[in-house]
Amino acid sequence: MFSSPMIVWWAVGTVLLSAVLGEDLASDAQVEGIVGQNLQLKCPFTLNNGDALYKNSWKMLNEGSLVTVYSYYQDPSNPRHPLRHLVNRSEVVCTKKECVLTIERVQAEDEGTYECDIEFDRKVGQSKVFHLSVYST
Repeated sequence: MFSSPMIVWWAVGTVLLSAVLGEDLASDAQVEGIVGQNLQLKCPFTLNNGDALYKNSWKMLNEGSLVTVYSYYQDPSNPRHPLRHLVNRSEVVCTKKECVLTIERVQAEDEGTYECDIEFDRKVGQSKVFHLSVYST
């Protein structure tokens, strides 16, 4: 649990987006997971004037630094990379409106602050911050 929200600004011009239906654009998403169950973090984005999705990165705050835990490239020639504790139990799927990180078999170590970064082919894109709390059954 977090006593105060932590907002991470990753790039100049970054815009925080809604993560779950009906959220204010400026708010972080509070998400709860249960150990052993699957979880989805949804990161919607808006394409403007011919933009195309280039890359989706998922980062986790670890001891004050953002550490990449998954990189997804729209181009099929670039491999998708789950890293760190998400290897063999995560997947990212992107559409024209959102990128979704699925974490399979949630573990206590998954708890923390995540940032979803969307990069477009023409410019730095958009970001969303998630605060994931993990509970056991």
